[in-house]
Amino acid sequence: MKKSWVGSLLLILVGALVFGCRVSPVNKEKQAQKNTAKKIAISSIKTMHSCKEPRSQMCTKEYRPVCAEIDTGIRCYKAPCPSTKPVTKSNACVACADTNVLSFVEGACDAKGK
Repeated sequence: MKKSWVGSLLLILVGALVFGCRVSPVNKEKQAQKNTAKKIAISSIKTMHSCKEPRSQMCTKEYRPVCAEIDTGIRCYKAPCPSTKPVTKSNACVACADTNVLSFVEGACDAKGK
């Protein structure tokens, strides 16, 4: 009976050490950095908007750039096929006034072309 009691105590001590290491300040800091990175990644996700019909004929001249995805009109049988391309438009209204625009996200397009 004494051996099982000592074995149980040893198991509890080993468990406490293992779980104690998981909540150490160093591991908490690493976990906090991971959580921050996830929040940054989630906050950088942009919402894609589609244009509503009927499309506007007149727009204001305010500058709130959007990255519009334009249908190039190219149809291919093999990939890669550039059937769309990103183009920066001055605002959402101007983007949707163009009938070739499929959708847009807020903000200018990347210099690299999305």
